Amino acid sequence: MNNKKHFKHSVIAASLAAILAAPAAHAGTAIVSNGNDMGPGSLRAALASGQSTIRILKKVDTINIDTTLEYTGTAPLTIKGKGQTVATDNNVTLFAATQGANVTIKNLDFTGPGGF
Repeated sequence: MNNKKHFKHSVIAASLAAILAAPAAHAGTAIVSNGNDMGPGSLRAALASGQSTIRILKKVDTINIDTTLEYTGTAPLTIKGKGQTVATDNNVTLFAATQGANVTIKNLDFTGPGGF
């Protein structure tokens, strides 16, 4: 009986250690380092990264897009700009949270003929 008790405590301790050691999902920050529509360092790549925060570097002025920027995650997301503009000449929706996630956008402007 004593061995069973010891085994239970060992399993609980190991499970707790694994939970505490595991990285939290969506806990990091993605950095936008350029104004490209896609590719490494783009806002589109940051949206696909699964991070909970997106920070746009001050050196980025305008982010030009051709198609809708989509966030397909379900976890809350914060996008932190520094006065940049997301722009398009196309009649597309500029940004969509397609799975209904709560999205907070700070210090970022959107301009173009499409909606939000």
